[in-house]
Amino acid sequence: MRKLFLFGFVLFVTLPAHAQVKPTDNLMWVQDESSLAIAQGFRYELELDNVVLVEPLKVTCSGIVRPWNCQAPIPAVTPTTHTIRIRPIDITNADPIVGPWSDIFTFTMRAVPSKPTGIKIIPGGL
Repeated sequence: MRKLFLFGFVLFVTLPAHAQVKPTDNLMWVQDESSLAIAQGFRYELELDNVVLVEPLKVTCSGIVRPWNCQAPIPAVTPTTHTIRIRPIDITNADPIVGPWSDIFTFTMRAVPSKPTGIKIIPGGL
C-alpha cells in the first residue's frame, strides 16, 4: 500500500502546472483531511481568472485512505487559457471556516469542433 501511495504521490507531483483540456474533463486535487466525510462535507469555491464564482463546485471525493482524491466538473469556459484556484470552506455550523487557496493552476480549454454541414456529392471531386 505504501508503494502505491508513493507512486500516486510522485505521479501527482509531476503533473504539469499547465494542461490542455476538453470540456468534458474534470478538475482533480488531493484534500488531506482526517476523514473522507470531512473532505466531502466541505463547500469548495473556485476562483476562475481572478473572479470567485458564485456557484460552488460540485465535488466528489473518494479513496480508501487519506489523502482523498476530489474532483469536480470544469465550469463552461471559452476556448482560451485560464487560471484557477480552489479553496475549501467548512460549513458544518453557522460560522463557516474558510480554508486557504490552492496554488494557481493554468489550463487551456480546447474548442469543440463544429459540426460539418452542407454535405453533398460532386462529380469528379475537387
